Amino acid sequence: MAIFIAIIIEKISNSGEHQPRAVTYIMALIFSTLVSLTFFRVSRIGSTLNWSAFLFLALSMGVVAIAVIRALNNPTCKTSKAVWIASLYLAVPIGVLAAFFQTMAVVSFAGIGHIAQIESIKLMTVTALYGWVKGSVVTFIVGYQIMESIRIQLILAQRAAPRVRFKTRLSALTETAQFDITIRNISRGGHSH
Repeated sequence: MAIFIAIIIEKISNSGEHQPRAVTYIMALIFSTLVSLTFFRVSRIGSTLNWSAFLFLALSMGVVAIAVIRALNNPTCKTSKAVWIASLYLAVPIGVLAAFFQTMAVVSFAGIGHIAQIESIKLMTVTALYGWVKGSVVTFIVGYQIMESIRIQLILAQRAAPRVRFKTRLSALTETAQFDITIRNISRGGHSH
């Protein structure tokens, strides 16, 4: 659900002309966390919840929404290897966030008084490692799929309308100003750069 929420929020809040603002990431994280909390509440009807623990657990899942928005707005990678590298750069920090929230969930479940025990420290270490692996693997897979899909779509679009070198200067007129522009190439449909 975090993936779908991130896509919807990114498309609603971003015109595609600039990088998403911090509010876009925050909204995606909040809504994907709320969806996870709703799932926990529905799956545990009749029982009481440790809300702080489940909030951290939901946050550890919700950070995937940040990865989705980053992948959708990543500069286009030209090769599969570049997509691989970009996915790794995306996966590591998201994995760290997921590890932090997963560890905080265990602290909340266990209670602060039990953290000093050796078994609890081992459990927290294993939990942090689990959170990092879970967060980074899911982020890597999702990020790779999104960026590779965008890369393939752009390659197919280039083949459908190949660009021809065509350099010329033109005058452009807006409502408030007139200026000269330089055309470097043009496609069959007339789109220029």
